[in-house]
Amino acid sequence: MPANTLKQQIAPEIARIEAAIETDLALIEKDIDPYLHEIVSYGMRGGGKRIRPLLVTLCGRLCGCTSDELYRLAIAFEYLHNATLFHDDVIDRAATRRGREAIWQRFGMAAAILAGDFLHSHSMNLVGQLTGRKGMAIFSATSRRMSDGEFLQLRRAGNFQPDRREYSFIIEGKTAHLTAACCAVGALFAEAAPDRIEALRQYGLHLGLAFQIVDDILDYAGDSAVTGKKIGADLAEGKMTLPLIVLMEQAENPEEIRALLAESDNEKKFAAIQEHMRRHDTLAACRQITRETRDACLTALAPFADSGDDNLEILRSLAFFVTERKN
Repeated sequence: MPANTLKQQIAPEIARIEAAIETDLALIEKDIDPYLHEIVSYGMRGGGKRIRPLLVTLCGRLCGCTSDELYRLAIAFEYLHNATLFHDDVIDRAATRRGREAIWQRFGMAAAILAGDFLHSHSMNLVGQLTGRKGMAIFSATSRRMSDGEFLQLRRAGNFQPDRREYSFIIEGKTAHLTAACCAVGALFAEAAPDRIEALRQYGLHLGLAFQIVDDILDYAGDSAVTGKKIGADLAEGKMTLPLIVLMEQAENPEEIRALLAESDNEKKFAAIQEHMRRHDTLAACRQITRETRDACLTALAPFADSGDDNLEILRSLAFFVTERKN
């Protein structure tokens, strides 16, 4: 399905998700500090693809859910995602997010941290109300894995040793377990059979892996005007992402790459690494890995192959959209 067609198909669903966010922001306004509400509203209205809540609704609908409460459940995952962004931008000292001032830059670090904490707790409350213990178990495990992945990345910062296993653990924690939880909890809310919940969890896990790998590729080859983020940030922060791992695997003399990584001038270092990646066609090799991950997404949807459901076709198309995106 072409990207424009996909966007047209999901537009009504995205509109319902946006409406659910606005309704919820209005509901909580009377219960929280006005300054906190201003910060949360600024963050939640800052754009974003809304892929995570979309996955909740698509998987719920695919499994037969007809309740409008599905949208309240869906926005819990967008709240959690934004909570992590509030905190990530503080950790990374990222001045912008989606082309606007980051929360901490606009409102201060303490406010950004506290607002992220609020969104995390509010998202837990929604999931608990709507899915009970089973949903909360998935949600809590996801939150724990996200923190664990971030801690490993933090501990390994500046350690430029290629290790695909560690990289997989980090991106599963940072990104993939959350997309897996979106799919699983959406199916759980629809009271799907356990094997179907697991199939959709696997779809979401591989979709999240593909999403993060593409993000890591774009940090070396993206257009800042399109992505809304400065390229080269991962290298400057000492992150060992897939493009750098693959380059060091490809290099005839990995020590030459390590010597470059010791360069203190980040712009000079980044330009040199980019040149080596062009010479070895590193990013093409990384894109092949995203295509393999996409194939795993599509395989996971096999139990639904005979459903004839429009939501299934959208899930399939999303796997292509995620791996071919430019931002």
